[in-house]
Amino acid sequence: PGLDDVDVDLPALAEPGRLAALDRIGLMDGAPDAVLDGIASAARRVLRTPTAMVSLLDHRRHVLVSFPGLQEPWAGRGELPLSHSFCRQTVVRRAPFAVEDARVHPQLRHSPAIADMGAIAYLGAPLSTADGTVLGTLCVLDQVPRTWSREQVDLLTDLAAAATAHLERRMLAA
Repeated sequence: PGLDDVDVDLPALAEPGRLAALDRIGLMDGAPDAVLDGIASAARRVLRTPTAMVSLLDHRRHVLVSFPGLQEPWAGRGELPLSHSFCRQTVVRRAPFAVEDARVHPQLRHSPAIADMGAIAYLGAPLSTADGTVLGTLCVLDQVPRTWSREQVDLLTDLAAAATAHLERRMLAA
């Protein structure tokens, strides 16, 4: 049970409106985006984490659109297996998701991301459009336990709003 049971949240990730919006954005092929790179780099810098990611998720894939600080082999792949995705929790919850220590978190403690990626602390904010569609996340990861402050959650949420505004402009241009 938990994160390694990928099928649990697949219906939420496969919602037709979400999939259509992801298709309109045109980034599910892992194409680089300089604006999102800047936002992810800012999140990493101001929250002082080794890794930040802008991710788009559907029911089959966790695509990394921007991923400053992500180590190989993950950086070279441009996506994560859904079994490794803490961001799934953020998308399904439709709210910021803070994890101090994934090794003891009831839903994450069995995730292969802990051993494979060194993902211990996680803070994710949903990329929520004006109509409430959650496209993905802006998140930061750390390799040591961290307690996330309200100010840090708010800061990441503000940066996620900037990323979402950029994605919405891409959808309008499509």
